[in-house]
Amino acid sequence: MKLLRGTLLTWQYWLLTALGGAAFVVALLNIYLFQDSRSLREEISQRQQYINQTIQLSRLNNELIKSLAQLAVTNQDKQISDLLTSHGIVVTVNNTRSTEQKGGASDGVNSN
Repeated sequence: MKLLRGTLLTWQYWLLTALGGAAFVVALLNIYLFQDSRSLREEISQRQQYINQTIQLSRLNNELIKSLAQLAVTNQDKQISDLLTSHGIVVTVNNTRSTEQKGGASDGVNSN
């Protein structure tokens, strides 16, 4: 057995060199995966923000549609009814009267 650099045997030197190289490769792989993970987290965050904003706008859209439908029924406005129908929204009039709506008709809105 040949001694190399004083106290290490040749096979020990090469084993330690290989382990050091493997540790270096693992460190590089860790850096790459960390960067990839960060970009995926940013993308997921952007998608979540889009979903949250869509939910908020959906509520606003529903209120706008209800208001337009009520306006179309109250004023018997054919143009607004046609506009809603062209976007797949069906306006129906309920003929039931409640104590709060004496003399008026309530309406229902169905979007398809």
